[in-house]
Amino acid sequence: MAFAVDTKIQHSTFGAGTVAFGPFDRHGEASYLIRHENGHHSVSTEDAMSATPKTGLFKVGDKVSSRTRQYTIKGGPFFGPVCEWYAITSSDDVDYQLSANQLTLVEAAPETGYEYKGITYEYGVRYLDRDTDAWTFQRPSDGGEPVSDDSSCINGWPLSHAVESYGPLRKF
Repeated sequence: MAFAVDTKIQHSTFGAGTVAFGPFDRHGEASYLIRHENGHHSVSTEDAMSATPKTGLFKVGDKVSSRTRQYTIKGGPFFGPVCEWYAITSSDDVDYQLSANQLTLVEAAPETGYEYKGITYEYGVRYLDRDTDAWTFQRPSDGGEPVSDDSSCINGWPLSHAVESYGPLRKF
């Protein structure tokens, strides 16, 4: 099978890449110059390439865990004959490789507050304004700006309006 320049491929050892040049004859075999996702290049024969890149369970930058340690995905996915594996790095910058079935995606912790004008206001925490009136803000379901809840001196006000009209707000 011939691969055209700019074709996305999956290399059996190096993972996803793009054909940068080829085919050309190398030791009697049709070969290609492959540009990998990390920017490096390698020469490959057709038998190590497939036309449809496989997608992995994780992507570079994902936070994962294995047993009791946490890692960051540094490279991959790489597809060997038996399993999918990843290059990972620990928090102390030691590199490892593990198969996908040994890794679990670490979910990002939910945001605990909302930043407005450089100050983070925590959800569910009581604040007092300049008149000592109480305000509490809840995480909005749409991900936007929080609004004051019914335990506040005014219910349903956006955080920015409370700060601009009655600020500064200080944690109580």
